[in-house]
Amino acid sequence: MPSDQLPEHGSRRTAILTAIVGFAVLAAVTLTRARPPGGFEPGGAIGWGTITNRTADPRLGSAARGALDIALGQSGALRLVAGRHPGGRFHLDLIVEPAGGGVRVLAVIRDSAAARADTMAVEEGSLPDAIDGVGGSVRSAFGERRTERDRASVPVARLGSASLDALAAYGDAIVFEAGGADSAAVVAARLAVAADSGFAQAWLVAGLGALALRNQDGAAWIVRGKALLARGPRPATPP
Repeated sequence: MPSDQLPEHGSRRTAILTAIVGFAVLAAVTLTRARPPGGFEPGGAIGWGTITNRTADPRLGSAARGALDIALGQSGALRLVAGRHPGGRFHLDLIVEPAGGGVRVLAVIRDSAAARADTMAVEEGSLPDAIDGVGGSVRSAFGERRTERDRASVPVARLGSASLDALAAYGDAIVFEAGGADSAAVVAARLAVAADSGFAQAWLVAGLGALALRNQDGAAWIVRGKALLARGPRPATPP
């Protein structure tokens, strides 16, 4: 083969390889892209709806609320806000049911503008593990790409707490905080840190509530919470 044909063949081969790589990248991006529901703007708010606890453990409704607040708090694609905030179109209901040795958690998204409700996720396991799965599914359903979820998807047990008592008290605390009941929020958040002294988010809620009540202990509690968050996720618990 004449040597003057080599660059042409080399260029053709390069073009083919480039096209193959480009197609692979496009396919990967397409597969990891999620489209949010119509009417939802990226970074928008989802309001808390109802939590139905069908188990015999009274802690699990509040614990599910606290755990999902932590799971979705890692997302840049949406914000979970307490109550049916003014103008809010999308709301999240949770149902917690017994399932074998653990629980089944169902997440139902209600679109008030379309008068429609869709079950976005059903997960089973321990409550924190089930909430991790539900949180990922909700984030995907509202347009967060898989690569973004992978970068910021620390399990609830490592980012917040694995203690059901702590998660339940924290779930109550964020409801009180949203309703402006600062005294009750502080009491509930302090119960959470009493159950788990390494629960960063509970320290922060306690601190903010205390400062709102002009209790100067709040500043130290906020410092404690921020320090715990700065240390990063807790070590994984051996199976």
